[in-house]
This record gives sequence, structure tokens and C-alpha cells, in this order.
Amino acid sequence: MSTAYTVATVLVLVGLLLTALGIALVAGAVNLDEETAAAIAAIRLDRDRALAASLIAQSRAARRGLWTILVGTVLQALGTAVPLHWT
Repeated sequence: MSTAYTVATVLVLVGLLLTALGIALVAGAVNLDEETAAAIAAIRLDRDRALAASLIAQSRAARRGLWTILVGTVLQALGTAVPLHWT
């Protein structure tokens, strides 16, 4: 295995790990609980329950999407690392 291949693989792995870390941090930050959603809805439209429910649904969808991206990133990292292990 050449040095250039090893360096390139390491750079890809570091990049994927940073991506995974960033996604995990954002996924934790978009967590919106019912109390916060109700407070936002109260400020905007006089305690609009539909708005609060919509905010919670959007938060959950964003979190699911980010975790899906995280899993994909981890699988890509594994796909890059496995050939290094067996060569």
C-alpha cells in the first residue's frame, strides 16, 4: 500500500469523523420539548396548540434526518477503514 493511499484514507476518515461529530452535536441541539414549543407558540399566536405541535414534529423530523446522515457517515467511514485493516 502506498503512502499517498494511506494519507488520503486517513484524511477521508478524519473528515468523516468530524462530519459525524458535527451531526451528533446538531441533532442534540434541535431537540425541542413540549414546554419550549408551547412557550414559542404562546409568544407567536396566543397559545396556538397547532403551532406547538408543528414545532415539535419539525424538531423530531430534523433530529431523525440528522441521525440518518450520521449513520450513513459512520458506514462510509467503516467502508474506508476496512480496506486499511486487511491490506
